[in-house]
Amino acid sequence: MGAAFVGSPAQAQADFPDETARASVIEASLDRLSTEQGVLGFAGELAAMNDLSGAATALEAFLLANENSEAVRTQYAVTLCRLDDVEAGKFEGAKLLSMKASTRSIDAVTAACGQLTDPAKLALGGEQP
Repeated sequence: MGAAFVGSPAQAQADFPDETARASVIEASLDRLSTEQGVLGFAGELAAMNDLSGAATALEAFLLANENSEAVRTQYAVTLCRLDDVEAGKFEGAKLLSMKASTRSIDAVTAACGQLTDPAKLALGGEQP
């Protein structure tokens, strides 16, 4: 996936000498980010490279179109807490509680963020989970 991220137009030309190759890499990247497993894998790769902000961004983008994805929301909450945005991580965890998510998901978020609050008592910026 690293070849899909280029530093300059000159580097892009060297990495992908023709438009077809460049388009194929972009299409493969978009396809990968459109599936739950794909975005989880991509976010995991970014996190392994200490790019937690990039991981959170990818997960958040996926959730905009797939708000009921328990696995992605769980990883998003955990990633937010790893970024020291515990309030936002707990808010996402509260959404999981309101979705009646699995114990495994709730435990993962609790381990990363601390005890979660009952969704009925939690409000962040006026939004309810």
